[in-house]
Amino acid sequence: YSQAGTDTVSASFGGNANWAPVTSRQSFSVALAYPGVTISLSPSQPVVGESVTVTATVSPTDGGGSVDFSAPYLSGCGAVALSGGAASCTSAVLSAAGGWTVQATYSGDANFHSAGGFTSVTIEAAPTAVALSADPPSPQAFSAVTLTAAVSPVPDGGTATFSGPSGALPGCSGVPVATTTGVASCAVARLPGAGTDDLSVSYSGDTDYEASTGVLDLVVGKIPTSIIVRVTPNPVQAGQTSMLTVSVSPVPDAGSVSVTDVDGDLSCSGVALASSGPHAGSASCATSALSPAGNDALAVSYSGSGNYQSATGTGSIAVERDPSVTSILATGTDAYGVIGQDLHLSVHLSPVPSGGTVEFTDSLGELGACASVAVDPTSGDASCTSGALTATGQDVVTATFEQTPVEAASSTSLTVPVEEAPGFTAPLSASFSVGSPAVDQLGVVGYPAPQVSATSALPGGLSLSSSGAITGTPAAGSGGSYAIPLVASNSLGSAPATLDLVIDQVPAVTSATGLTAAYGVDAAFSITTAGGTWPVPSFTLSGAVPAGMAFVDN
Repeated sequence: YSQAGTDTVSASFGGNANWAPVTSRQSFSVALAYPGVTISLSPSQPVVGESVTVTATVSPTDGGGSVDFSAPYLSGCGAVALSGGAASCTSAVLSAAGGWTVQATYSGDANFHSAGGFTSVTIEAAPTAVALSADPPSPQAFSAVTLTAAVSPVPDGGTATFSGPSGALPGCSGVPVATTTGVASCAVARLPGAGTDDLSVSYSGDTDYEASTGVLDLVVGKIPTSIIVRVTPNPVQAGQTSMLTVSVSPVPDAGSVSVTDVDGDLSCSGVALASSGPHAGSASCATSALSPAGNDALAVSYSGSGNYQSATGTGSIAVERDPSVTSILATGTDAYGVIGQDLHLSVHLSPVPSGGTVEFTDSLGELGACASVAVDPTSGDASCTSGALTATGQDVVTATFEQTPVEAASSTSLTVPVEEAPGFTAPLSASFSVGSPAVDQLGVVGYPAPQVSATSALPGGLSLSSSGAITGTPAAGSGGSYAIPLVASNSLGSAPATLDLVIDQVPAVTSATGLTAAYGVDAAFSITTAGGTWPVPSFTLSGAVPAGMAFVDN
């Protein structure tokens, strides 16, 4: 039967030849069925921290009715309608381990009686996992680090114990796990040396959460270092030595340093560092004699150790050239030069250099042949001979020692007079007129400038300066032609010459202007001019003299 109620059954006989037809009816009641209720859980074995779906399956059933669920963690699960012969309800998150009984009551319907069922299960403690981390995640040797254990899911209690290869770390046992975050931390004041540190953490668990462990292979790095080199003295003169002190910071526990240089003046390889005492972290070595002058670049390196990183650095040594003094050799240098002759110059370098050259230059441009003269490395001298000198004057001669890889440059200067013998240039003559101002400069050569003088007096009104200048106004009566002896003198000697001097003077008649003569009586008359007339005047007659007389220009 598909439903409960009253059912009437009729039976009819249609009759036959012998029997008449007959019908009979019988009524009876169909009672309500008694279903069964089966409860299932998903997951079937719940643990703390999970939600569970409870399903009540009613059988047999016609699909009607509902189920009421009753158990801790279940709420809002009353009168859950059947669907496909089953009803379900999902619990809240299970928070505690222990026994759990779930009851389901089927309401029944028009065809089925109500029914109930229950099931009991043990809620087990939740499995946990613990992750171990470090801050900083890549620490250095001997540094501090904070270890953190993160338990998941977040438990409601328990402790964490942090351990290293030798057992529990000091102060890191039984650290409570925070019930809000699942985290426990431990500060490690000093890590061991560089390498991989095998760390672990153990979570104790509690009633509701299982114990668990976590591991961490903590890579402890080497400590970075820096390196410097100090040079004493610095700068230093070529040929001298310096002391190098190499310092590594922070002070490492072992290792060595090496220093190389561009010029190859060092032998400082694998020098062990002092690890304790006042010179901890440093090492020293001395250079050989430094050469050449300049900036000797240094490269310094630290080898590193098991706990400290290697390092490199740079430095330099300022190698200065030896000072030099260039001086003129009094015995090897001409006191003066003479036009047309060679000039001999010598200089001396002190201290005597290893070599090098001296360049001679001069203000008159006479030393082109001495542009670069080698220094005698035995005596320290350098000499130069010019060609024939062509210019006079105060010649400023400079001797410059060019720097070498070892010695510094230096120079000195000397003024050398270039002289010329005195003389006169042709033509040596002059012409003036009486009463007219006279100015004339005789041609005079020589250095130093010659002094010019006349060994006889000049005509009246004229004078001769020491430089050879004739000035003045020729006096009346000084006309004539003169040969004036001259002398030009300087430190090189004297030069005589004769000046041809002509003084012109206009003639002036000084005789009487008339003649009285008697007929038949001899008569004579002379016409004269003033003294000093030059050139000698000549006379001509304008007109005719009386008969018997004659005019003669004598």
